[in-house]
Amino acid sequence: MWELAFRRLLRGRLRASLRASTLARRPNRRTRALQIAVGLWTLFYLLIAIDGGSSFDSHAYWLTRHGIHYFSDPGKHDAYLYSPAFAHAIRPLTLLPWPVFGLIWASLATATYLWLARAVEPRWRIPLVALCLGDIVYGNVWWLFAITLAFGARRPALWAIPLLLKLTPAVGLIWFAVRREWRQLTIAVTVAALITSLSFLVAPTAWIDWIGFLRQDHDPWWPDQPVPLAVRLLGAFALTVYAARNDRPSLLPAALWLASPMFSVNGVAIFAVVPYLAARQRPAPLEGVAKPAIAAGDSVVEPARA
Repeated sequence: MWELAFRRLLRGRLRASLRASTLARRPNRRTRALQIAVGLWTLFYLLIAIDGGSSFDSHAYWLTRHGIHYFSDPGKHDAYLYSPAFAHAIRPLTLLPWPVFGLIWASLATATYLWLARAVEPRWRIPLVALCLGDIVYGNVWWLFAITLAFGARRPALWAIPLLLKLTPAVGLIWFAVRREWRQLTIAVTVAALITSLSFLVAPTAWIDWIGFLRQDHDPWWPDQPVPLAVRLLGAFALTVYAARNDRPSLLPAALWLASPMFSVNGVAIFAVVPYLAARQRPAPLEGVAKPAIAAGDSVVEPARA
């Protein structure tokens, strides 16, 4: 009788163990929903690439090899919208054949997002990189903004990038001003001014054309119709001030996205830097406790103070 009871107990425990193992392997509803969303998001941009949307933006950058011209409204094919300084900075790359330029640009963006994905658990890395497919497929400059956000606190000169590309997303200048980090603010503004001066000496007519282009009325991009730039700039300013006062750099990607002149869905790629910034906000581990791998070799742990 004792032997029979023992067998039943053993059989019951074995069944419970198998059931628990099966449930552990079975994805829950949230995981399944995330997998479906990632699949649909990836399919969406795959169809865009197949339909000819691949490198929609980066091709316009490459065309500056033939001269810097401002003749198209935002959102149009081969419309170059940024300052002449950006065209001068990428000039060596534009001398390459177009397929090589496009491949290098997409590879740099992909490498940036893969590097940023190290800040999350392995199971979240594919969804995080998938979030950035719009920037990778279209070949925009959000990956450069992500680099600026990741390292701009200790390397304020990087804030010249958004300032000389899209002007309004330079929220880091507000961050430095609110926190009274005057040295960082001075470096960012000085570097931007020096680059502008050198670029103007090279192509003064292009700068005059760009300023005239910015002053013109353009056909509104769809998201800008319900949410005008002025409203978004107010929101970005308020969010940046709040982030600076409360030491929350992980909020800056949202502020930068809101402040972009063109409110693009592809801009959600900038949120790939949030886990990295959030990891930098965590308290330092106690002495004797191993530091996370992301901290190895990095010097942008916290915003620098003047």
